[in-house]
Amino acid sequence: MKKLFLLIPVLLTGCTIFGAQKPETVYVPQKVEVPVRVKCTPPKIAPPKYVFSQAKKGDLLYNNLQLLAAENDNLIAYNTKLKAALDGCTK
Repeated sequence: MKKLFLLIPVLLTGCTIFGAQKPETVYVPQKVEVPVRVKCTPPKIAPPKYVFSQAKKGDLLYNNLQLLAAENDNLIAYNTKLKAALDGCTK
């Protein structure tokens, strides 16, 4: 058994000395596509003007409702612009 343990290292060194050579390293360039993050700066969007703040204390209810409806339309348009700016950054 001891002879076998002594024989194994001798056989292994014999394999490296006679005939077995190191394989030659070959470098092959490859194209790897990796997504790269790009900093997004959305455009500055001015906040809407609040029309209802122009209402006076003695105005009719109809006039106040018109001002509130106009302000609501302005806020919807503002939100749409904000969403469009954010969608431009995420794509």
